[in-house]
Amino acid sequence: MQYRFCFILFAILFLISCSDQPLHERHSTISRLLETIEEDSLSERKQQYILDSLFNQLTSNSNNHQHRELLFDAANTAYNIKHLDLYLRISQNILELAKKDKDTAHIAKSYYYLGDYYEDIVKLDSAYASYSYAVKFYQAQKDTLHLGIMQKAMAVILFEEGLFNQAEVEAFNALKNLNHYNDKKLLMEAYSTVASILDQNSQKEEAILYNQKVLDLINTMSNKENMSHSKVGIYNNIGYLHNSLREYDKAEKAFLEGLTFIDDKSMKGNYHAILLNNLAFTYIKTDQLNKAEHLIFEAFKIRDSLQIPQGLISSYGRLGELYLAKKDTLKAVEYWKKGFKTSEHFKARNTALTNLRYLSLYDQKNAKRIRPTLL
Repeated sequence: MQYRFCFILFAILFLISCSDQPLHERHSTISRLLETIEEDSLSERKQQYILDSLFNQLTSNSNNHQHRELLFDAANTAYNIKHLDLYLRISQNILELAKKDKDTAHIAKSYYYLGDYYEDIVKLDSAYASYSYAVKFYQAQKDTLHLGIMQKAMAVILFEEGLFNQAEVEAFNALKNLNHYNDKKLLMEAYSTVASILDQNSQKEEAILYNQKVLDLINTMSNKENMSHSKVGIYNNIGYLHNSLREYDKAEKAFLEGLTFIDDKSMKGNYHAILLNNLAFTYIKTDQLNKAEHLIFEAFKIRDSLQIPQGLISSYGRLGELYLAKKDTLKAVEYWKKGFKTSEHFKARNTALTNLRYLSLYDQKNAKRIRPTLL
């Protein structure tokens, strides 16, 4: 490994010393080195050091289309090896160069890359602004594919910010543009985004339809592409939505169908527990309390073994609902208190408030005492 590191550094030094080397040859060498960085089993620190050195070489080259494409390749490598600071610097550098050359396509792509950076570090305002700029330039290019991708990204940000009406408009704009392309993965993502937004906008029936569209797309893929993880997620979403509509027979059918795809170790964890816990809610609502209890404790056991805090909080909440249905209010309150304390410990504000709402109904004295801690 040390030999490979030294060899790559030697190649970079050679690039520096051969300043009269034709530009296309320098680009070709750098391109090969970029591929080598990702393929090699070097440590992350060494990969980042090499990429920093290569970027220093690229900044001294000319500003043309080929050069900027190589910079995009360097940015991709930086992103893949988690060197986000360099990814930002490269993306900003490409944007500056593209503006100087008035290259609309590269300006749009640079803003796309910057949006991804800001979304990764959860600066959603900056991400949204970057994607918005990209939209303007993709519209000028009449590039409806990338326009749709940007609109989908903007819809997700609006959704995460709780602006569901604006998110819905943006998501359907994205879908309108992406429908022209036979890219099943992109369409699946777009349908899932629309379904999530419709759910939050209290359009449960429509959300089920869009989840079904995702499922239909998955079923058209070859066996190699067929993703069991995705099917489990979609059946869980459909079951959850049917529960919200009090269509418990349909919910049970969806959850049981999802469980048939839990067939390997990687999925007998969190996915399995989520389905079991949600199916348990269906059984609570249909007064099948023994079935519900068995499923909740099975889900809890999985989550406890994996130490999934959010999952444990959800299980405590479900246990509270179960014992309330069994008319054992004291035991229900005990589990909601556990859910509240775990939520506070892990700073999970939303689930803390959910448990507090239950406590305010069934344990008002203690609820009043702990409410100020959330203010």
